[in-house]
Amino acid sequence: MIKDIRTGLAFAGTLVVLIVSVALFTHFGALGTTDFNMTDLKSTLLPWRVAMYVLVVAAWKPISRFLSRPRVYPEDRTEEMLEKWDHLSDLLARSWWKVALFFAAFEVIIIQQVGMGA
Repeated sequence: MIKDIRTGLAFAGTLVVLIVSVALFTHFGALGTTDFNMTDLKSTLLPWRVAMYVLVVAAWKPISRFLSRPRVYPEDRTEEMLEKWDHLSDLLARSWWKVALFFAAFEVIIIQQVGMGA
């Protein structure tokens, strides 16, 4: 139960950090209110989406390490469990190209072709 609370707190904390960082960026950034074309958000926000895609793909190794971790307390981990964790995280880390392909397909099909945000 405590582990579930820790995971929830980690996600909530990450969300709070993300919201605060975006608020600080928009406050201190040199963005005016007319910098965004509200009628064509898909092209206006393209650099921000691409930067997010690049950031996720660049950070895929630590993300994959986090996603494949054993779901037990650190003191309860065995040597076999740690070896399996290393193997699974390595397999997942090598699949960075699948994440990049997903982002490319999402951008081309959902955002550009279907016109979400336009």
